[in-house]
Amino acid sequence: MLLLVFTIYVFSNYFLGKLNKIFIYNVFIFFWFFGFFRLEYFELSQGQDYDIEYLKYVVGNFSMNGSKYLKLLFQIFFANIIILFFIKKLNFNRDSIIKTKSSIEYVDILLSLLVFIISIFIIREELFSIVVLGSSGYDLINNFGNNGGNYSLHVFLNRLSLILLFSSIVQVGSIKSYHGITLSIYLLFYLLTGQRNELFRFIIALAFWFLSVKSIKFKLKYVLYGIIVLMPLRVIEVFRGGGTENFSELIFTSLTTILNPLFGAESIIPFYSWPSVIFYDIKYELSNLLFWFLDSINLTSYNALTSYSIYKEKLFPMENRGLAINIFASLNIYFNWLLVVPLFALITFTLYRILKFWSKSVFLNVYLLTNYRSVILFWSFASIVLLGRNGIEGLRPLLLHDFLIYPFVFILLSQLKKVRFVGLESM
Repeated sequence: MLLLVFTIYVFSNYFLGKLNKIFIYNVFIFFWFFGFFRLEYFELSQGQDYDIEYLKYVVGNFSMNGSKYLKLLFQIFFANIIILFFIKKLNFNRDSIIKTKSSIEYVDILLSLLVFIISIFIIREELFSIVVLGSSGYDLINNFGNNGGNYSLHVFLNRLSLILLFSSIVQVGSIKSYHGITLSIYLLFYLLTGQRNELFRFIIALAFWFLSVKSIKFKLKYVLYGIIVLMPLRVIEVFRGGGTENFSELIFTSLTTILNPLFGAESIIPFYSWPSVIFYDIKYELSNLLFWFLDSINLTSYNALTSYSIYKEKLFPMENRGLAINIFASLNIYFNWLLVVPLFALITFTLYRILKFWSKSVFLNVYLLTNYRSVILFWSFASIVLLGRNGIEGLRPLLLHDFLIYPFVFILLSQLKKVRFVGLESM
């Protein structure tokens, strides 16, 4: 079975053929399965790996040849096949751009800045403590919601400002200087607050879009571009971890350790939760999953245990924030292990149909400018990739924000731009 897992990985890269599809597939692999490959390498080489040792410490000593390990291999093997055909089915060719006048082209970027300013206003007192009093932005913002602050609204507006920035890039068809300046402002904010999850989504969506509109052959400059893109994420990680006394030391440490997340805890953390629920016997009521979703949009007050809270409170109560929970771990909590793969196939098929609907539906063809359909497609797919890190918890913003709220926002923008465009054409 182990040989089959590696064989399907090699076959998948060959089968997808085009560079953009290979890149997308391997982004999935990194977020979903890279921890498994590190686990196997550690076992085969008998080397020292502190992250794997920690995994064994929190999960317990498990047999790599036992029946539960075979369950793990079974799920990875078939999930890999599902992801392969999911990516193969999706069409990542960008829709044709509707050329707009310069006065219209700035609408998205200005709205992005406005939404960003509102999100800052919500946490103005916390930002004051960070900038003036030198408080830890990472700790302060993470505890913001626990102290009565509207953290959900703040995060939603941050995400909305980034998708509007992304849509501006897609509208224009290239990255302009004002896009870079705007993103630099956002990066400074994320550095102060230690927030980076939304930045992950923005970078992945931007990479997918860029690869879909340009045929790329390997060049050294693209490696440099990759380093430039990854640097902000590493700077945020180093900064919020403390231990750097000045800006130059922060940049130097970030640059010299930029590959650490690839071979460090960042690549294994999303995988921690998967073995933990397979190698433990966990039985919880399926109704928790439904009530959690209803609770999240304030329709009930059931206070259901989420897959994340189950994982944290029942398995690792001593952890400050728990460990990241993989979507397969979430499904394993609520369902028999044999049902996990078909359920994942059903979820994947449903998400695919929704994405196809947004990009092809007559309704959106009438009310949406064509390039806004591309924005929704690439952004939603980036959110699907991040389900490997966010698990079932990531389904809520994907369904409510990416598939419902953002399309409505872009429908309004489309109507505004159509009216403005007709007005300019008549002048």
